Amino acid sequence: MGSSPGSVVIDSAGQAWAHVRSTLFSRFNLSLWLKLAFIAMLGSPMGGGGGGGSVNVPNPGGEDPGLGGEAIQWAQHAMEFVRENIASLLALIIGLAILWIVVTFAIFYIRCVFRFIFVDAVRMGGKRSIRQAWGQHSGQGLSLLLWYLVVGLVPALLGALAILPIVISGVGVASGEAILAAIGVGGLVLVIGLIVLAAISMGLIQTLTRDFLVPAMYATGGGVWESWRVVREAWRGRFWDVVVYYLLRLAVGMGVGFVGLLMIVPMMLLLMPAVLSAGGMVAAAAATGMDAPSIALYVGPALVVCGGAFFVVLSYLSQCVFLPFSVFLQAYALAFVGNLDARLKTL
Repeated sequence: MGSSPGSVVIDSAGQAWAHVRSTLFSRFNLSLWLKLAFIAMLGSPMGGGGGGGSVNVPNPGGEDPGLGGEAIQWAQHAMEFVRENIASLLALIIGLAILWIVVTFAIFYIRCVFRFIFVDAVRMGGKRSIRQAWGQHSGQGLSLLLWYLVVGLVPALLGALAILPIVISGVGVASGEAILAAIGVGGLVLVIGLIVLAAISMGLIQTLTRDFLVPAMYATGGGVWESWRVVREAWRGRFWDVVVYYLLRLAVGMGVGFVGLLMIVPMMLLLMPAVLSAGGMVAAAAATGMDAPSIALYVGPALVVCGGAFFVVLSYLSQCVFLPFSVFLQAYALAFVGNLDARLKTL
């Protein structure tokens, strides 16, 4: 390991690139490539009527109410339906909210576990099965999820605390008094500054979690707080190495962005059939005489499901294309933290 600032970064980048070549290019294995792309996708740093017509609402005046009148009548019927079924609708909303919370937490938990599975796959060259890696890192995934929840509470609390200063500042500005207006403007600037600071802090914490905490947890097999303690000890006297590490990572990220720009045209070509198919489904439904609410009710869910499936396929194909970059960045982080502290050595 070199002693000059940044030499450890160059050594780490060389180790990471050698690991990428041995894993992906020394002997090309399509099944391994597809497996790693799947792991990276999850773990890399969430009333129509029959008889050929729509339901027509009678018009007492005998005249065509027009588009605006139909919209008003449809809104009135909707409000009547809500009033008549308010209890059932509230139960449905509460049930959907609970389901959304459960599904969201499940997805985040799966992604947290797959963060470690991806680290393991990069280090082991994909030799360990996903089931084995899941069994080994499911507890660490839960610990990482709880860490993200704790970190996420900070901006939420700051946002809640900022409501009162915002109201007071707004009253001061609206009063027209020079002193109160100045205090109000100052309060608004202070609140905005705190929100910006919280956003920057959140981004910094998430970045450090990705590049240092997760590799440290993987290397030590410990939890969040123990791993942060090891990382803090590894950082002592290595400030400029960390700075150079992120400068090189930024350069690689710019290269990935450039490749992404080159991929815009192929991605647009892949999107065209999906967009045309969706438009064809809506046009076919309209041709049968279905009105807009019926199309939204019957065709909308199918479009949502198909759109979600297409997004998953597109994300997977993108991971297949960018897999060398994903593996390099993860191997780079593993090599760097290992060169900072022998206790964190995994590559």
